[in-house]
Amino acid sequence: MTGTIETDGSIGAIGGLRQKVAAVRRTGAAFFLVPTAQGEDGIDGLAEARKAAGDGLEIVPVATLEEALQALVERGGTPIPALRGESRVEG
Repeated sequence: MTGTIETDGSIGAIGGLRQKVAAVRRTGAAFFLVPTAQGEDGIDGLAEARKAAGDGLEIVPVATLEEALQALVERGGTPIPALRGESRVEG
């Protein structure tokens, strides 16, 4: 998933969507959750994301965190491991 998560649970638009789609394709993921706030048109729009994804990666637009969680439940699958190793966040 990509996007900003706002305090009201909405998912905000981001830049560099085509590059993020290319990176997700390399992981072998089956689907990629992206903000509906991207809109359909423009260089970072959903139409360009679908084109960059090709046939092997489903682009799933979501507007809220709740929709994102529902999409994950519906699709299931196995999470892709982090590419950069263990988290360094201390808690």
